[in-house]
Amino acid sequence: MRKHFVCAFGAITVTSFLSVQSVYAANDIFDGLDHWRGSRTASPGDTGTSSSVGLPSILTWSIVPDGTATDIDDTIPPFESSLIAELDGKFGSGPGGGDLTLRPWFGLFEIAYGRWGDLSGLTFHYESEDDGTKHGQFSLDGALGVRGDMRIAGMNIDGNSGSNTLAYNYFPDNGDMLIDVANSSSWGLYDPVTDSGSKFLINILTHEIGHGLGLPHLESDDTRQLMEPFINTSFYGPQLEDILMVQRLYGDFYESGMGNNDIANAQAIGTLTSGAVWSIGGDADLATGGEIFGTDVDFVTIDDETDVDVYSFSLDIESDLLVLLSPEGYEYDWSEELDGGSTDTTDMRELSDLVLELLDNSGSVITAIDDAAVGAGEELLTTLAAGDYFLRVSGLDDNAQFYQLGVLSEAIPEPATLGLMMLSALGMMSRRRRA
Repeated sequence: MRKHFVCAFGAITVTSFLSVQSVYAANDIFDGLDHWRGSRTASPGDTGTSSSVGLPSILTWSIVPDGTATDIDDTIPPFESSLIAELDGKFGSGPGGGDLTLRPWFGLFEIAYGRWGDLSGLTFHYESEDDGTKHGQFSLDGALGVRGDMRIAGMNIDGNSGSNTLAYNYFPDNGDMLIDVANSSSWGLYDPVTDSGSKFLINILTHEIGHGLGLPHLESDDTRQLMEPFINTSFYGPQLEDILMVQRLYGDFYESGMGNNDIANAQAIGTLTSGAVWSIGGDADLATGGEIFGTDVDFVTIDDETDVDVYSFSLDIESDLLVLLSPEGYEYDWSEELDGGSTDTTDMRELSDLVLELLDNSGSVITAIDDAAVGAGEELLTTLAAGDYFLRVSGLDDNAQFYQLGVLSEAIPEPATLGLMMLSALGMMSRRRRA
């Protein structure tokens, strides 16, 4: 079983077999990642198997009772968790008792798990029961009403001075997290909506959950990522590369539930209003190193060459229709944590060649557009009668690809010209490119 450590001043990686960081090939940032997709869950009806990249999953999490046996690694005797007492001592216990949701610190864990759910096809549920069976190495599977799929404990691992461990987390299908309570003096509460409070503990939790989902460490010279091997409190939560990786494994937010892979479950755009722009995926349109904030949730991907995203829309009058599909992201340098300093460059906009299709209300293809090369956008301009239609987005390569889709219609009776429509298109998609 593999573990990851986040350290105050340096990276420490402990493995039982081979390096947990050697997961990227120079020309394929997803090489090796797919193996770590979680495939075990207590939730019924869940999609599983490690080969099912891009499919959604439902996971539960729980906090073990104090006194639960846990371990630092599998070579020493287990110790006991004291996480609840440490959190109570730091933030207060509220009314006390066994209902941890009433604790003033409980929201931190909800935020950390919920953030990954907001950014992917993952759905997390808090499991209020935890039977206190051994945590960590060789722990039992999650079971509804018994214990979570991903369990959290805490103990004094190595103190709080010098280069020390802040927490570690097992990869799937274990997912258990152990927090070093010796660093509690640096803990604080955080509100992502107002971006107020301390990012120290919330970033530790969110980082470790990332490992529990199968994400490895990554280092970069020109961008900041949550999954760096060092604690970083200059931003909150998953950044663009982190989001790309989790969407590769579990799909984007719209894959959860029934997904949007066919016309029966298409994501509804609604009835288009003449002159109004509809778009999705704009939060991935960033300059290199641009920051993702806690309120940013508009990210969509095609996770591989088998994935399709379908959107439905209606026109109540004959209209000119303009649709723009653009790959999103940025070029950045990255390296594996243990690769001896070698750096590779990846452009997120050039991971898969996007295809755009317009379908009629029966699902038959009216037009298919794949004119541009990988890394460039597709454009569809046509005139449609009133009625119901679908747009289908896909990709030709076995990679995850961020995209932005924008739709603009102009009613034929209105005095709009094709030129004015194209001019409007220049501003129809968000072009914020935040630094």
